[in-house]
Amino acid sequence: MGTSSSHGGPKGKNPLLPDDFIDAPENAPDDDNVQSNPKPQNNPETELWGNAKRQVSQLINNSDRKIGPALSSYVKAYGGGKGASSTAISGKATTIKLGNFLSSISSQGIQNTLSQYNIDYIGRPFQEVLSDLVNKLSPSPNTKEDAVARNALLDTVEIIYNEIDANDGSIEILDNLDDKKFNNIINTYISAYIFQRFLNDLESRFEMYASNEGSALQMEKQIKDYISGAVDNKLIKNDFSTIDFSSNLVKRIIDEIYNDCYSVIEEALS
Repeated sequence: MGTSSSHGGPKGKNPLLPDDFIDAPENAPDDDNVQSNPKPQNNPETELWGNAKRQVSQLINNSDRKIGPALSSYVKAYGGGKGASSTAISGKATTIKLGNFLSSISSQGIQNTLSQYNIDYIGRPFQEVLSDLVNKLSPSPNTKEDAVARNALLDTVEIIYNEIDANDGSIEILDNLDDKKFNNIINTYISAYIFQRFLNDLESRFEMYASNEGSALQMEKQIKDYISGAVDNKLIKNDFSTIDFSSNLVKRIIDEIYNDCYSVIEEALS
């Protein structure tokens, strides 16, 4: 149920996509202008984006190249970990909403939680319930940033989908949410967001330089796995289940976490 695909190839409908899901407007910046505002050609930010695009293009052309340097140049183009984190607005907001939802399950159970979110679950297929949940937790895809956050949530909710599906569609299985599952879901969202944002920013590189759709998807998977590994290693000591996602401090906490994750990718050399 992945949501990414290069080259505009056939894309199956994600079972978790709400019926009213609308793709982000296809008003992508010009390939030589990844950022939303044009910069003079001698501007350091423009040069950093140019370097990031070159390194990603070279990676796609030669799968034997190391992934780390290409992703590092990409984060540097955002101004480093701090810059990438500060502009991950919808991603961080959705992380907090997802954390609040999981915290509620832990303390009140899935039925009470769904009731509080005004999601009707009685007698409905769990796929429809999860689609409603996606609508509650993620922004409408009115901008590219919102679409990235939403796609990352769809990737993440797949964990919940699979668990319910493996238990005869019983949504009550979520009452068994423990700290390990809680952390896995949040970790997955953060890494999925970073990957989806990368893909959104530099998808044109895959379209231009991948020899075919199969090789593009294979490289995407390698990059996704690399990001997931880097995020998991960075967050291994974090226990998200202990965070009060409704507190006034949570935005600062999540901002620091995104900064840490982007920074470890920025520092990657292999």
